[in-house]
Amino acid sequence: MHHRSFLLAAPLTALALSGCGWWGGSGPTETAQFDEHAGDDQHSPDLAMASTAPGMTDADQSIPGLEPTSLGSPAPTIPDRSRRPRDPAQEATARGAMLGEQGLYETALAEFIRAIELNPTIAAAHVGAGEILLKQGDYEQSRGYFERAISLEPDNFRAQYGLALTLQLEGRHAAAARTYERALAINPDDFDANLNLAVSYLALDRPTAAEPYAKLAVEVDPVSGPARVTLASVYDEQGRYEDAVVEFQQAFDLVELSPDLLLNFAEALGRTQRFEEMSQTLEQLVLVNPSAQAYERLGSASFRLKRWDKALESFEKAIQYDANHYPAWNGVAVCKLNTYVWSKKSDKLALDEAVAAMQRSLQIERRQPQVVELLTRYNR
Repeated sequence: MHHRSFLLAAPLTALALSGCGWWGGSGPTETAQFDEHAGDDQHSPDLAMASTAPGMTDADQSIPGLEPTSLGSPAPTIPDRSRRPRDPAQEATARGAMLGEQGLYETALAEFIRAIELNPTIAAAHVGAGEILLKQGDYEQSRGYFERAISLEPDNFRAQYGLALTLQLEGRHAAAARTYERALAINPDDFDANLNLAVSYLALDRPTAAEPYAKLAVEVDPVSGPARVTLASVYDEQGRYEDAVVEFQQAFDLVELSPDLLLNFAEALGRTQRFEEMSQTLEQLVLVNPSAQAYERLGSASFRLKRWDKALESFEKAIQYDANHYPAWNGVAVCKLNTYVWSKKSDKLALDEAVAAMQRSLQIERRQPQVVELLTRYNR
């Protein structure tokens, strides 16, 4: 199935955002085509003359309304449609679309702008210019072209979709969601619009609003990895962790296993108490893309599996990658506090190290009431 392409976004970072490329094999199926000969007859009908039946003359065989032309009559005149006046603005729009499909974006943009100068009321020219500028990352100008196209043709799906995508890439998710809704009122089953609307609602912390659109995207294209990942993220945000795990697992066969995807999958496994699988997933992740967050999550999984030494080692590695990753400092503090308690409170060095770790964590992020309570209890 063909889609416009996608990018990753939203609260759980492995989300799919479709629609960033239009030509060169990844364009919208609605690309405007202009045929100045549309409606012309392509072929003249052949008149097969039947043989004269016995006892009948050629005149008896004639077709009513189509009498043979006498030798002295002039031949019928066939109008030369190639000489009829052409619309320069429409021709420039058609050239722009063709050049855009060939990847000649600057030349295509010039043709669209020329078309608009010749006739500012051609919505397709505004849409074409907006799509090229969006592809080039010029969101402000592309937004203006899409808005003008919508003012000319409010029911133009490509204009509504292009404006929604522009707003989404600008981080204006509330406005993007409203515009995607208008686009879907025109074409309710469009894969990209449904998927992107789900992503915007996730960015607005509205997973319940995102759910029907994420589900419809999966229904339209069941083998879309981005759609599966987005639906998994919706379930995760709703606290439906088992459902999230199922969707993540289905996505694994459909998309490249990115670090964000593996990390989100590991989080979902942890929330379903599947700590062994969580640990195995994170072990894979730190081999290919080690990071503070990956090691800290590995430390958390190891701690819950009562692998105390592995937990402390992972938390300390997380700090090596990012000394300001405060959850890792909390992990070190908890490990050291356990050591202190297990020593029947005789290991004062472990206690001092736990207190120092909690203090460092609070220096980075003060809004941690549980850490404040622990520090107050043990720092005496």
